[in-house]
Amino acid sequence: MLSGTIPEEMGKFTGLEELNLGNNSIVGEIPDTLGGLTSLRTFLVQDNFLSGVLPVSLFRGASGSLELFRSNSNFLYGFLPTELYSCTALQALYLGDNFFSGTISTDIGRLQRLGTLSVSSNNLSGPIPTEVGDLVSLETFQIND
Repeated sequence: MLSGTIPEEMGKFTGLEELNLGNNSIVGEIPDTLGGLTSLRTFLVQDNFLSGVLPVSLFRGASGSLELFRSNSNFLYGFLPTELYSCTALQALYLGDNFFSGTISTDIGRLQRLGTLSVSSNNLSGPIPTEVGDLVSLETFQIND
């Protein structure tokens, strides 16, 4: 089982397509430098002890390639970054069991390939955006508390 933090140097792996650090004892924040992972398709950091906000740079860097994002079961907080909704290749998004707050943006409708959306057990509030109805590929929607 790995421990420690995610090294900032991992952002130099520009050809990296999959980063799987899930189910470990990793602590600290997700480094902004991971925005350099412009080929990233799969990002898995679920079931760790990560804290802080989701770095905007990560979604900017991989906006055209990111297909699977799992950061569930950590201690992440803050608002869901608007840059997340520009990841139009995204097929599965797992953000549950964290401390995210705010609302689900109406921009969620831009994620046309999204098949799984899991945001359960957070501090989200407000209505479910009607744009969820635009997610024609959606098969699993978990929003329970």
